[in-house]
Amino acid sequence: MQKPNFLHKLLIVLPLLLSSFLLPKPAQAKLQARDASVNNLPTGNLVNYYGVKLCFGSIMRNYIPRGNQSYSGHFSTHFFVGKLHDGYCNYPLNGSEERTSHYRVAIDEDHQVFWRRDTAGIRQLQNQVGNRKLRWVPIHRGKSACGVYHLNGYHVGELTQIKSGSRSRLICKIGFGGRVVEFQQGDFDIPIYVE
Repeated sequence: MQKPNFLHKLLIVLPLLLSSFLLPKPAQAKLQARDASVNNLPTGNLVNYYGVKLCFGSIMRNYIPRGNQSYSGHFSTHFFVGKLHDGYCNYPLNGSEERTSHYRVAIDEDHQVFWRRDTAGIRQLQNQVGNRKLRWVPIHRGKSACGVYHLNGYHVGELTQIKSGSRSRLICKIGFGGRVVEFQQGDFDIPIYVE
C-alpha cells in the first residue's frame, strides 16, 4: 500500500483547519467601550442601574498648588466615572460635581451585566449563571465603577481596590458636598460582567 504523500495529507487536514475558522463561535457577551458626546450617543444598551447610565473618561486638569495661586502649567490626567444626565457625563472631582460633553460609555450588547451589592449577592449571581466567569465591568486601567444611595439620590463612583499586605478590600469613592465620601464593601453596588 502506498504511503500518503504531502498533498494527500493536506487534502485531509485542510477542511478541518478551514472549519475551525469558518464555523460560528459560541455566543459570548459583548461589552465594549465607545466614545460618546452630547451630540453623538452610540446605539446599544448602555450599562445602567435603575436608569443610571455609566460614563467615564479622562480629562487634563491644570494643577495649582495651595498658597501659590500664580503657579500654573502643571497638568495632571484625572480619570473619572460618572452618570449620564441630559447627554453630559456628570462626575465627581475633589468633592464637587462637574460635567463634560466628551466621554466614553460602556455598552452591553447582550444584557449580561448585573449589579450586586455584596459577596452574598455575588454568590447568588454565580449560582444563577453556573460556571461562567464573573468580572467587574472593565472601565479603565483596572479601575471600575460602583453605585451607592447617599442622601439625595443614587451616585456613581470609582471602584478602587486597596491592598495592605496579603489582604485587599474594595472601596467606592463619590464626590458629595465638597468632599470625597468613601463607602466600604457591602454598602455599595458593583456592576458585574458575566462572560
